[in-house]
Amino acid sequence: MTAVSAACAVHSLTNIVGYIGESVTLPSRVEPSWVLNKIEWAIYPNNTWIATYREQTESLNRVPRYKGRLRLNTTTGDLTISNLNLNDAMEYSVDLSSDSENTVNKINLVQPVITQRQIITKSSCVVLLTCRSANQGADLSWSSTSFQGDNATLSTPDGLQLIFYTNSTQKASEFTCTSTVGSATASSDFTATCYGL
Repeated sequence: MTAVSAACAVHSLTNIVGYIGESVTLPSRVEPSWVLNKIEWAIYPNNTWIATYREQTESLNRVPRYKGRLRLNTTTGDLTISNLNLNDAMEYSVDLSSDSENTVNKINLVQPVITQRQIITKSSCVVLLTCRSANQGADLSWSSTSFQGDNATLSTPDGLQLIFYTNSTQKASEFTCTSTVGSATASSDFTATCYGL
């Protein structure tokens, strides 16, 4: 009697861009010809399963913080996460099996988040924008096509900060924070407003 074992291929990391509050689909990158009999999506180095499909049974409520936010395509193996939050930015892995083959793919979800603080005086204010990413090693940068004036950036443990001064003639300015991880780039636009003017 001859044992048949499935060949396993491990693919390199793919970067996918997602935005806070929106949905993103993580592609399994399985060969279209495969008929999947096992799909296991996992997070963390210990492979905590968040979504599985085994023996024609789907399980999506394995981890409380993803409850009600996951949708699994059992034909393609793709996983959709809805209502994204900052904590969702991390590395995901998917283990896929057909009758004769097995593969493991890794996907890195990249997303920048922007917050604003301000100091108001009688006729002006200083605005501090902070862009941060949960992705380790993300390169962050700021840009603006509408702001006219001086600004400064400062790299801190909380993220990349942008400080600028505005007055009553320019109450709102558009800024973009760009996060780059490997070959993936994600940008978030933000309208900075001095509410006290």
